[in-house]
Amino acid sequence: MNNNKTGSLKFMKITVTLCFAIFTALIYAQSPTVDIERSNNKITLDGVNYYIHIVRKGESLFALSKVYNVPVDSIKKDNKLILANGLQPNQYIKMRITDDMDDEQKFNYHTVIKGDTPFGIAKKYNSSIDEIYKNNPNSDMGLSIGQIIKIPINETNKTAVIEVVELTENNGFIVHTVEKKQTLYGISVLYKTTVDDIKKANPEIESGNISIGQQLKIPASQQTIESNDEYNMHMVAKQETIYGICKMYDIKNKQLTKLNPEIETTGLQVGMLLRIPKNNFTDNVIKDNQTPTSVNNYIPTTTVDNKANYDTIQYITPVKVNNFNKDKIYKVAFFLPLYLNMVDTSVNENTGKRELKIYPKAQIFLEFYEGALLALRELQTMGVSFDVHVFDTRNDSNTVAEILKNPALKGFNLFIGPVFSDNLDKVGDFAWEHQINIVSPLSIKSSFIEHNPYSFQVSPPFHIQMKHASEFLNSIDTKNYIVIHDGNDSEQEYISKFKEQLFAQMTDDNFAQFKYNEVHYYDARDSVLKNVFSPNIENIVIVPSQNRAFVSDVIGKLNGYSHDYNIITFGQPRWLTFDNIELENFHNTKTHIFSNSYIDYNNENVKSFVRKYRNYYKNEPDRFAFQGYDITYYFCSALNMYGHEFRRSIHLHHPDLLQTDYNFVPYTDQGGYLNSSIYILEFTDDYLLKKVASYPGK
Repeated sequence: MNNNKTGSLKFMKITVTLCFAIFTALIYAQSPTVDIERSNNKITLDGVNYYIHIVRKGESLFALSKVYNVPVDSIKKDNKLILANGLQPNQYIKMRITDDMDDEQKFNYHTVIKGDTPFGIAKKYNSSIDEIYKNNPNSDMGLSIGQIIKIPINETNKTAVIEVVELTENNGFIVHTVEKKQTLYGISVLYKTTVDDIKKANPEIESGNISIGQQLKIPASQQTIESNDEYNMHMVAKQETIYGICKMYDIKNKQLTKLNPEIETTGLQVGMLLRIPKNNFTDNVIKDNQTPTSVNNYIPTTTVDNKANYDTIQYITPVKVNNFNKDKIYKVAFFLPLYLNMVDTSVNENTGKRELKIYPKAQIFLEFYEGALLALRELQTMGVSFDVHVFDTRNDSNTVAEILKNPALKGFNLFIGPVFSDNLDKVGDFAWEHQINIVSPLSIKSSFIEHNPYSFQVSPPFHIQMKHASEFLNSIDTKNYIVIHDGNDSEQEYISKFKEQLFAQMTDDNFAQFKYNEVHYYDARDSVLKNVFSPNIENIVIVPSQNRAFVSDVIGKLNGYSHDYNIITFGQPRWLTFDNIELENFHNTKTHIFSNSYIDYNNENVKSFVRKYRNYYKNEPDRFAFQGYDITYYFCSALNMYGHEFRRSIHLHHPDLLQTDYNFVPYTDQGGYLNSSIYILEFTDDYLLKKVASYPGK
């Protein structure tokens, strides 16, 4: 009997082993016969990082869990709505990035307050702008008050400042740079304050450790302010600038920075106490408690050539200025391809009179400069003084090289242009070498600003356009995405970027209710195109092409479908210049365009500009004239308000413009600034072109 039991046990073991082997074989039999390619598309949802994986035929949850090192249960939990009916080909599912499970232990968290900038936050936490942009999607398009920013923890910021010291007019401070052998106690005695007060103003030194070169905020008492016989003290108020303070006390910039060297690195901060050299004039200013004439309100005078007009191009010569005080005149240069060497001044055979004919390629840049001149005239009425020069680049690199040989250019404060990338890089290198602010007015290529802190890019680059377009698309409920392309490489790059940004901004609900199709449309493949449309939901059609003929064909087809399907089309800014497409087709397909400009002709400032343009140039202004005005007014007023270092205060500068709303943000730690402002325009069914959205968050 024991032998029978033993035999039975052996049989059970063999049976269990065999069943397990069969079960294992069945599991692996369900594994895909195709290799699974791990996705590189990453998104962050509710602070958790995911890969976005497109399911292919033959793939299983078990196989995906092995490839991404994520438990099957975790995949099901993160894609509960999507996988309600099981795993299906062409589904987009989220795969949690397991390396980021302990994310909360790797970051400090900073809540954005008024006045915060990426540079300031990076400096506060001993981090970098690049790290902030990398770990906080969309932060490169601007920060909003209350936004929570993740800053990677490193050895030097483990005790980073979390709370911001509130500074008011009655709570000023002095910036002190720690020197050799100095201690907190010695510094407190020097400034007649206490160690505890210094620690309170500088939470990062709670341990009491300070290092040579470290800058500390020293809270100053009234005794501290009045007790020094060598200089007076001035507390910085809101919107004050170095230039305005120097004017107030009739002192030179060098005098102020010599007594307050910290402002060259930290800039002015509200509540900061500045040492002002003592003399009879400054003593009286302090005594009378006079309010400084802020540089925001102080604008010197200029004269513009009043004979300038469209017909004679006299305005191409340098703009004349009053030389009553050269110390207060900033130098500005325009680099534009005016092609003056191509101007035709031949005699008309019919009239016998000599006529001036502008080279066609120069037309838009002449209109740009006409708008710029109106901005200068506007500033003139406010008393602004600039020494303005215009250089004809002819869009020729040799001509630009000759222009840059002019030694006087080294003393300029602002370059506007060139407009084409090759010449822009050349002039940009010169501007970087001589620390001259330079503006790229038209190009969307960002290589120009990567390593030049004095550079500005007005046209938002491609990746920012994609982010805002995707943000807008995700605001639409149930939808069917249809991307129509003609297969060329540039469009494939566009589609790849579009998908990356689209998925990066999707919520759980979005994942559960969208379809996505890409159509390679050629040779009028009408049947293939129509098959991807759905009758009961929004059909969001994205057409990345800028080819006039291709767009005309596709829009014509979509116009026909618009009677049976609900269609919303998204196109390129260049479409606005296509005159071969019936506007009715754009309106019927609810075509949307993202653009960095929009002209509201009901706006009083726009009406005034149009009247002035007609009066001076006997013509109607186009978008380049508006652009010339906005760029010139924005940067010249910034230069006048904040001085040569206006880039440090660019986030505070928001003048009323005609067609744009600039929002400049730092590109990299060592780089310049790019504009992240975008409008979404719609051809509405009541036959208007309306601005339906503004980004970021206006």
